[in-house]
This record gives sequence, C-alpha cells and structure tokens, in this order.
Amino acid sequence: MVNYFFAGLIAILLVSKSISLNHKDWLTLRTERAYKLSSFKQLVTSSTLSWARVEDIISGKIPTERLVLVGSSAVCRVRDGNRQRAGRTDLSGSCLAGPGWYKHTEYQVLVDLSALSRFEWMYWDMYTLPQIGTVAYNSHSYVGSFEMEPGNQIIGELDFSRGLNGNIKAYISENRTKMSVQGSALVEIDPTNYKIDGVELLKARERTTETEVTLGKVVLSRPDSEADTWEYVEDDLEYSVEVEQAWGHIPGTIKGLPSESVLFNHSVEFSWGIPWSGIQSGSWRVGANLLPATQIETFVKGIIKSGETSFTANLTQFYDDGKRIQRRVKGTLSHRSLVQIREDRGRPYYRESGLPAPEFHQPSPTTTTSVLVSDPRHVAASGKDRLHADLENTGEPGQLTVQPATLYPPTESTTRKPNPLRRFYPEEDDISERDAVQAAKFSDKESQANRSEYIRSEHFYVFLFFHISFILNLNLKIL
Repeated sequence: MVNYFFAGLIAILLVSKSISLNHKDWLTLRTERAYKLSSFKQLVTSSTLSWARVEDIISGKIPTERLVLVGSSAVCRVRDGNRQRAGRTDLSGSCLAGPGWYKHTEYQVLVDLSALSRFEWMYWDMYTLPQIGTVAYNSHSYVGSFEMEPGNQIIGELDFSRGLNGNIKAYISENRTKMSVQGSALVEIDPTNYKIDGVELLKARERTTETEVTLGKVVLSRPDSEADTWEYVEDDLEYSVEVEQAWGHIPGTIKGLPSESVLFNHSVEFSWGIPWSGIQSGSWRVGANLLPATQIETFVKGIIKSGETSFTANLTQFYDDGKRIQRRVKGTLSHRSLVQIREDRGRPYYRESGLPAPEFHQPSPTTTTSVLVSDPRHVAASGKDRLHADLENTGEPGQLTVQPATLYPPTESTTRKPNPLRRFYPEEDDISERDAVQAAKFSDKESQANRSEYIRSEHFYVFLFFHISFILNLNLKIL
C-alpha cells in the first residue's frame, strides 16, 4: 500500500496539468473547509482553503498545483478518533503524524481549490502575537514551519499554549521530533473588495428574453428665419431604467465584500454575493438637420434583456497592502440589463400648418455631386479627376463654366455622343455596328423608285393574265 501511494504521488508531481474547478466539481469532491484565526481570537471558516483526500490528488481530480507545499512536502493531517493530528508528507507518499509518529496512507492534504487564495508564510517567534488569518490544523494547533538547516524548511505543528509562549513541533522521522520557538506561520490574507469586468456572455447557453421600452421623446424645433438653409439642431434626453444583477456563487469568494461590476459599459457598486437592483440613468443626444419653421419628433427606445446567462470574467481582488490579484472565473449571471438604445425618428413637418417638410439627405462621402456645365459631355469633378477629364476631351486643361440654377434645365443637344464602349472594345466592332445601321436606312428617293418599279411590275402581270384568258376563250369558241 505504501508503494502504491508513493508511485501515485511521484507520477502526479511529474505530470501537472491545469484543471479549472467549478461549483459542480466542489460538490462532487469530499472536502472539508479549513479554519483560520479571526481578529476575535476565534476560529472562522476559510473561504478558499480546504482539506481534501489524498485519493483525489492521485486520481487527478485536483491538480497538484493546488497543494500547499513547503519544498517537496505537503501539509497533511490524519484523523485519530474525533481529533485531527497534524503532519507532513514524506518521500514515501505517506503522512508522518502523531501520536506515535507513524506513517499513514489515508490522510487529508491542504489545498486551494479555487486558486483565489492568497497565503504567505509569515515570521513568528515566542514573543510575537498570533497573526490574524493563521491556518489551523484543528481547534488547538496551527500550521507552521521552521528551518532545520540553511535552505531546508520543515512543516510543523504550531501550538500557542505549549511551552512559555508556544512553539513549533515537527516530526523528523518515525521516532524523532524537534521543537523550535522561532519559525513561520501559514497565514491566509483576505481581500478588502472585488471588481469584476471583462465579462464574456456565453449566448449559446443563455435563457433570456428581450423587451423594448420607450426611454423618452425628443422634439427638435427650429425657429423661423429668412435664410432658407439647413441647420443642425440637437438636444439631450435624460433617461432612467430599472436594472438588476446577481452574480451567483463563485467558489473562493467572500460574501458581503464591497464590489464593483462593469457590464454593458455600465458600472455598478454592490455587496458581493447579494442580488442588486437599482436605477441605471444616462443621457442620449439626438440631432437632425432642419429648415426654418420646421420640427421633428424622435422616440428614444431601449432593448431590455433579462434572464440567466453563463459567463466568464476577470475577478480582481484588492488587498490592504495595495496588492491586487486577477483571476479568470466563470459562473451564471441573473440580470435585467439595458443592452441597446436606438432612435425611432419621424418625418419633419412645418410647425404652423403641420404639412410635411423636406427631409435632409446626407450626401455619401464617396459620391461626387454633379452640376450643369457648358458641354454636356463634361461632369464637374474635383481636383485631379476634373483635370484628367479636360485633358482627355480637349487635349489641354479647360475651364468649366457653371450655369446659374433654374427650375427648367436646358435641353440637351441631339447630336450623337461618342460611344463610351470604344475605350474597352476594338474599333472593328464600331465599324460593323455603323455598317449595320447604314444598311438598315434608305434615302427617300430610293424608296420611291423601288415602290414605282413594284407597281409597274404588278400591272404587267395583271395585263398578261387577262390577255392569256382572252386568247383561250377565243380558241374554245372556234372549236
């Protein structure tokens, strides 16, 4: 049995893979919460550290990087009746613990399942008061260590009531122990507040509904003016809507800590682990181009999404000493959030009569505005395009004269325009096309001559028919 545990521990220490444990994994593992010393000198439950069975380490359910180690030894404990005995693992894969300093193959190891724990080995001696957050083996002793020789730390049992003012006892071998009044204590440091941002919602696994709400109405109006030109008018709409957030249970976090969340570009302050509801307010600017004495109505509407959505996010923990630790976490978010704002704009109208007014159409930045010029083949362009058009048609730069605006544009010339396809096709196609057109057209004289000749030929055939008929009838009478 000892060889089995030794081989298993050696294998998992050589092959270490990262496994993310969620709330479901916690429920399937047989673990016990660790305890630590509070500011009132009482033991309280740790939010991140737990005691796990060594079988779960060997089977790979818990990765080895979650173990609390000193060198190559892990912090372990063995149940002895109704009491937990302190110990440490040795190279054989067993837990060396009292009483009797025996090697045990069935034991528990101290682990950080959530990877959210911040713990440190802090200096302790017999003249130092116990540190708040010192992790306990049981109700009487705590996790400590001291230096056997330079560079060789060994895990031991710290008892504040033993000796003059406490000491650390370590099990060296099955029949040998050593005590020290100076060493280190394992202390867990709790964060002061949280911040969750970088939220990525897993829409494939969400159960949500979307509803449309009206945030407000904006009426843009422009007074009467002599200048019949467009003018941009804008106004701000102040809106407010009820929203809710509940981030659920994330293993390793402390309920009730001050927290901040950033969701859909909106920041909310709340107490961690407690559902929050409140009012989300903001400002939305509406603008439009209007003519004098006109106005337009715009309804600002929002999309409210509510339900449950699985998520991954960055959880940042802040500490008193200024340090911050960020971890990627996952969970289920229950929320009612404003996810989108849009405008439902009506048509402009004259204020006095209520009749529809012209709408402003923004020209596309890629479209060139055309104006009338002296030659209908030219189109007013800007810069290099206009110079290129002049050189192509006249051979030298020309000047475009713009005609004054009028309600009745001049009629275009009926002269035949050059074929634009000549730039892309050989000249033979144009020649064949011109021949076909000319062949289909006849002059009026040729048409008259052809008709006269056709009439004469028709009279000749009629005369010949009657003449032959007369001769046949005459011959019949003679016979």
